[in-house]
Amino acid sequence: TYGDDIPHITCFEPDNLNFKNLIGSLHKATIAQQAKIQCIQLAIIDHQGYLTFNSDGTAASAAVSNGKDSIPCDSIDQYRHSAPPTFIKMDIEGAEVEALYGSVKTLKQHKPFLAISAYHLQNHLWEIPLLIKQINPDYKLFLRSHNGECFDTICYAK
Repeated sequence: TYGDDIPHITCFEPDNLNFKNLIGSLHKATIAQQAKIQCIQLAIIDHQGYLTFNSDGTAASAAVSNGKDSIPCDSIDQYRHSAPPTFIKMDIEGAEVEALYGSVKTLKQHKPFLAISAYHLQNHLWEIPLLIKQINPDYKLFLRSHNGECFDTICYAK
């Protein structure tokens, strides 16, 4: 079955409704697959603490200074993983740069495969690839737009 060679998956989702949907979607997985998946209600950024957040279960859910919710946050480097990450995917509504700064140690030491959204802010199209190369010059980078209008442009790093 697809994904059987993956030993463990950790999913981070800060939004309350999206987190409930994530948990609900696990029921579609087999029992063996469910045993390998851990869902954590947490925002990934460049520090430990709390963020103010607008949690409405849509793409507009994001960390904002005037958010109505307070959510816990952590960085990839500080989070206690059961094993070093081998693949990191980020689509975190414009907070990708901050989250990459919180992943410097991991990217340098373990060089996980990356799939980082680079379309939320215009400057992310060049800022994210440059930052990844600055952190670990050994990465080979690929940009791919998954639709014709440059939305869903992903910076892949291997």
